[in-house]
Amino acid sequence: MNRSVVFLACLGLGLLTSSLAAQAALAGPGSVSLPTIDTTALSGGGAQNLGVQYLPATNTIFVTGRGNTLGGAFVGTPPHSIYEFDITGTTLLNTYQQTTTSPLWGHRDGATDGVLLFFGDEGGISCFNPATGMYETNPTILTAGGPVIPATSYPLPLTVPLGTNRALAYNPAGNGGAGSFWSADFGSALLEIDLDGVVINNFPNASAWSLYGLAYDPIRNMLWGSTSPNAGNLVEIDPATGTETGNSFTREVGGAQGGLSFMQRPGGPFSELLVLTQGAPDAIVAQRLDLLDPAPGATGNGYYEEAELVSGTGPVGVVTNSLLKTFIDGDFLNWGFGARVGGSGVAAGPYLVLSALGPDAATVASTFGVPELVVPNNFSNPASVGLTYTLEDGFGFGGLLAPNALLGPGIGAIGGPPVSFGPWPAGTFLGGEAIRLQAYFVDFGIAYGGANPGYSTNTIDFVYVAPSCTSEGFEGLPAGLGNYPAGWVNGPGGTVGDEWRPGGPGGTPSGSTGASGPNTGSGYMFIETSGAANTWPKTFVMDSAPLAACPINPMLSFSYHMLGGTMGTLTIEDLDAMGNPISTLFTISGAQGANWVTMTVPVTPDANGNVTLRITGMTPAANNSWQSDICIDDFAMQ
Repeated sequence: MNRSVVFLACLGLGLLTSSLAAQAALAGPGSVSLPTIDTTALSGGGAQNLGVQYLPATNTIFVTGRGNTLGGAFVGTPPHSIYEFDITGTTLLNTYQQTTTSPLWGHRDGATDGVLLFFGDEGGISCFNPATGMYETNPTILTAGGPVIPATSYPLPLTVPLGTNRALAYNPAGNGGAGSFWSADFGSALLEIDLDGVVINNFPNASAWSLYGLAYDPIRNMLWGSTSPNAGNLVEIDPATGTETGNSFTREVGGAQGGLSFMQRPGGPFSELLVLTQGAPDAIVAQRLDLLDPAPGATGNGYYEEAELVSGTGPVGVVTNSLLKTFIDGDFLNWGFGARVGGSGVAAGPYLVLSALGPDAATVASTFGVPELVVPNNFSNPASVGLTYTLEDGFGFGGLLAPNALLGPGIGAIGGPPVSFGPWPAGTFLGGEAIRLQAYFVDFGIAYGGANPGYSTNTIDFVYVAPSCTSEGFEGLPAGLGNYPAGWVNGPGGTVGDEWRPGGPGGTPSGSTGASGPNTGSGYMFIETSGAANTWPKTFVMDSAPLAACPINPMLSFSYHMLGGTMGTLTIEDLDAMGNPISTLFTISGAQGANWVTMTVPVTPDANGNVTLRITGMTPAANNSWQSDICIDDFAMQ
């Protein structure tokens, strides 16, 4: 039976069961991430709220409203108000009186540089400083290029072709790093305005939007608009073109569109949109903007999916965050996926999308449907977390570069254990071929690219490692200098009298440095850096015999041990036919702890399919750097 038939037989027998067992019931993008806040009740019972803005400096929420309660009861006449709520939206912290030339309604939407607040209305753009409770006419505004004091005093005069600066956002990196505002008035053009009120971009309304709120997403460098009558009432807008990207959410609270704000709470695992809707009552709600969610107690790197490699002989290891994820014959892949509540508030069962990558891809998997066309990485991932999504080539870019199998909706119960895929029978894959896993949620409250309802996660690739094509474990070598495996030799450039030597089954001779024994088996190689020839630095060079590489995606696997207070540097290079270094495959310096470390790196075979290595150990240049015994073991071409 050939490789592809074996694989498909596994599918048919259910050994590759699609189980997306839940880890937690967590909401996806577009879902409510902060409960609905009745701003009408909190601001006096009759206030007509218009704009909203989250302020990072205070971690509080500001809402603009028509009228005031200065006399105890609400009246819809000036002076209008600015309300400050705590981050939970349960407590009114402060009420400020507006100073505005808009007598009927007052300020509309808000924006911020992180410290100051800006509000738009018929009178232009005003600047309010919550730290003093006062308006500023000559503010110092934070931009990507540094603090700026605009030449024009605030409120910015109404020199823009808008009846009202109704929707407002601020981009500190706009205008070449000098900062810029974005503004619109219902169905008007979308304007970019510099800090002196001069229009620098004017984009016609090509999407029939009706904008009341704008927000700037600093992670994706995109605008979001609260609009109607678009099918998705929260739409992403590309500031480079002034057009919608096709990514959208449905507003989770009904009513007319109002103000909009980006929000990244301190330590928060994801970014959000604060959405104000004008209704009875007026309300604000936070909707989740990105995919990252390090759930409490979850394993892995905090992405939605959690994948484990379960080996019959090795320890269970969560490899989601590993640079190289591999499996071998007999291994299982465990795939766990939490059932998420969709943007529509309904728990959505995810679909698992499986791709087979490699020469056998066309026959190992087959194509089933729409989810393969969904492009990952559509929504933001907080830069502060330091993680990124994988933008894949097999899903929607340049056609389908690898067929995909859609393995049905998840059948795992919420909170249930993950279910295994495998084991992989010997001969199913060639070395270097891979299984790519990705999950996709159908959610009609979200649109990606304007056509695909729902969202997809980042992917995880597991690369099959065939039995070693060539291996060297340094077993059975007699003690002493120059006792190398067959074909291995002392390389050029080493210090006279200093050579790699066999070790094992015990540790190296010197104390406080070197290994206590081999990584596996009974032998290893090491450098002994103490001795009579106390010339520093000491250099030890060993060249391997030509090692036959695997034919597909060839890799070199090896283990090293570097313990010592004056630890030096290990370098591994590949050589050409004349013995000259071609490239550095691996190098590391300094103490790496008391345990063996296994590393896998890609290699490029020569015309004969071989790789020749040069392994160099070097002490620091300082005198008496004798605690620098480097050990190596288990070299294998995979």
